[in-house]
Amino acid sequence: MSDEVKKAHADEIFNIICESLNGEFECSTNDEKRFIKFSTVSADVPIRIYISVDEKRQVVKLLSFMPFCFPADRITDACIAACSATNKLANGCFSVDINEGNIMFKQTVSVFNTSITSATVKNLVDTAYSAIEKYNDKFLALLNNELSLEEFVSLQ
Repeated sequence: MSDEVKKAHADEIFNIICESLNGEFECSTNDEKRFIKFSTVSADVPIRIYISVDEKRQVVKLLSFMPFCFPADRITDACIAACSATNKLANGCFSVDINEGNIMFKQTVSVFNTSITSATVKNLVDTAYSAIEKYNDKFLALLNNELSLEEFVSLQ
């Protein structure tokens, strides 16, 4: 696929995503970056979601960072908890930046030689909200020593 075709395809995908979100959120572009950000407040922790279209790789990426970080001496706990939570998900995953202690939820959808539908965009966002809402307060409880690692791992 030529660079021109990749760019046109990425623009098309980005426009479909923006339209699928009903224009409720800021959609911005600059050169090769196509970026959407929005947030809401869950029962206890804010949820910020970022969606971008990667022109070169032809993927849609959804990222959401927890609004707190684990200290260096608790990174192993955060990593084990992220693996445990991810193991219980059907889509998406939690990962930990071991240098910063950030926990991130991420999903990707390949759009190579294909398009994306409004239903897929809705599913992407709904899946992210569901996973983040289910685990954000549990990661925070683990960080605050209100939940042990063993209790976190045993959660359903």
